[in-house]
Amino acid sequence: MSCSGASMSTSLTTGSPWRVILLFSAPLLVGNVVQQLYQVVDAVVVGRYLGIGALAAVGATGSLLFLLLGFA
Repeated sequence: MSCSGASMSTSLTTGSPWRVILLFSAPLLVGNVVQQLYQVVDAVVVGRYLGIGALAAVGATGSLLFLLLGFA
């Protein structure tokens, strides 16, 4: 069984441990930074246009959203 497109094989069991850890964690770090930027922009927009009650709701659900996305 073969898949179409370029075949990329990366082994996480060979090579320098620091390089492997960095290659594995870089996408996770980028994803977390983008998620935090999304939450900051969301808080600014909601706080500016919907008021303090809506901003409190966004803040209260931020950690729950982070937990759900972490499992995903």
